[in-house]
Amino acid sequence: MVKLIEDVAKKLEIKNAVSSFYEFMTEKFKNKKSYVGIQFMQKVLTSAPSTTPMTYILSVTLSHYLKEDYPLTIIQDLKLKRKNRLSLKK
Repeated sequence: MVKLIEDVAKKLEIKNAVSSFYEFMTEKFKNKKSYVGIQFMQKVLTSAPSTTPMTYILSVTLSHYLKEDYPLTIIQDLKLKRKNRLSLKK
């Protein structure tokens, strides 16, 4: 994700984008929970002005995560569960 944030920041010509992005996230999500619902994220993205570069970076990283990283973790979890079931049968 850090590489993706850096790439988007280069396109937007933002310096210190990763640290600025983490500051933005701690400012927007003060409760520091490990789980944040997708509806809450959508509400934050729609309520924030769309001109801020950090909301753009957040939307790009979210879409990347939901399209590429999240499905891979589900597939890996399913494979691990199947492997564990097979090992228990032996």
